[in-house]
Amino acid sequence: TIWCDASEARQAALLSALRAACGRLPNVQDPAAVNDWAWADFEFAFCLASATAEAIAGTSADAGAQPPPEPLPQLLAALPALPLLGAPRPWTSLLMGGAADLVTALDPWINANLCSPTTSAGRQLIAFGFRLAAGAPADGRGVEALAVVISNLAPQLADDDSMLEE
Repeated sequence: TIWCDASEARQAALLSALRAACGRLPNVQDPAAVNDWAWADFEFAFCLASATAEAIAGTSADAGAQPPPEPLPQLLAALPALPLLGAPRPWTSLLMGGAADLVTALDPWINANLCSPTTSAGRQLIAFGFRLAAGAPADGRGVEALAVVISNLAPQLADDDSMLEE
């Protein structure tokens, strides 16, 4: 991601642009709405969301103490349900890499408050992390995203005996 100053005005502009980009994303439940342009829109939204998250996280040493601004939590929650592996070439690898970058950029906010491993959303994120590690480009971004998810949720994973069965 290219560095930019993260003034309040810049953050507001990034969030506004991200909301607009997310507003153009198609409903993935409607296969007719998902075409090559839609995959490009997803890749753009992932890239912009990653840059936005990094800019906001860079403004405070304790960024994760506050909830991430909208629409970052919605994107994180939606990632596991997106049919990224069903995208045609070359979109699968581009989208998996972009999703991995987004998970990594959301590192300060991936915690038990936002995505507890005892919730369905938390377990879906963990499973998605493993899918990223297995299916992302060979440049290691998927493994890095999985490491973020597992390391950030490790205390809760270790305390939850039900996770032993997973």
